[in-house]
Amino acid sequence: MLNTSFQLRTIGSMLKDRRKERGLKISQISEITKIRGEYLSALEEGSYDIFPSEVYLKGFLKNYAKFLGINTDRAIAIYRRERDYKKQEPIITSTEKIQDKTLNLTITPAKVITLSIVVAVILAVGYVGSYIGRVFNEPDLRIVAPISIQAGSEDSVRTTEDSIKIEGLVEVGSLLTINGQRFQTNNFERFTETLDLQSGLNQFTIIAESQFGRKSEVVLNVFRESSQQAFTIDGEASVAGESAENSGTTFEAEVTIVNREAYLEIKENGSMTIARVLQIGDKIQLDQLTSLEIMTPRPDSVSITINNEEDSMSGTSTSWELVDNNIKKN
Repeated sequence: MLNTSFQLRTIGSMLKDRRKERGLKISQISEITKIRGEYLSALEEGSYDIFPSEVYLKGFLKNYAKFLGINTDRAIAIYRRERDYKKQEPIITSTEKIQDKTLNLTITPAKVITLSIVVAVILAVGYVGSYIGRVFNEPDLRIVAPISIQAGSEDSVRTTEDSIKIEGLVEVGSLLTINGQRFQTNNFERFTETLDLQSGLNQFTIIAESQFGRKSEVVLNVFRESSQQAFTIDGEASVAGESAENSGTTFEAEVTIVNREAYLEIKENGSMTIARVLQIGDKIQLDQLTSLEIMTPRPDSVSITINNEEDSMSGTSTSWELVDNNIKKN
């Protein structure tokens, strides 16, 4: 029998190694990503049978990989390779012998009765199992537009429009609500809703509830851009109501993520330089600035210093601009 030292690199081992490198526990990641700890452990151990469907598995895998900084396309590719590898049939070696067995194919009344009972039991167990599965499984829910978001996840999008069209897929028979308002799906799997937007951050919590009370949730943050105004006091520019002087023609800033991960969009001198999710402890140094704009649905997760002086977000969208050697905060 041929032996080989080749061992398939699994996505689970990659996730576990990356998590340990960052010194994180399953419970910490579960709290941040809103993915159950048992699902995160199952992904690391390769226990894929725990997931209710392939859609859920891939959705959680993408979110976990993204959180750890692993390319999501690569993660899915490794998972598929691992799955296909496990499906390969074992090779019969030269040392194994095939034993012939004589089958007794004689049909008797006792065998017919026994077979009927076995079939009936299998059907009954299958029906009960499918019913129990519907009771305990969370309903399928996925947003497909304006961006793709899996159940149990949160993401953000930006627009200048005064409304947004949300399209998604929901399990037939589920109750669909958006920010507590019920929407009719008419027993169709796909739904489309157009919702009005206010200036700034608009957060939509989309929930699918099964007839057995199980829920799936998706959170979509939508930034609607609007014009910003500078605050002045006695004709002088101010930062949060107070004047801040700067002796140079530019200023510098430091942005640190605290408390929990946060999606950030950063514009330096009018140009977008960052638009992604940052993790706790991530720090960004910015210099040679004449203007700075930061947008995030989690302003409490952002710590800022301007010219080495502590500052803070005044909302989901905050900007600083250098005018006449004074920094104006909007």
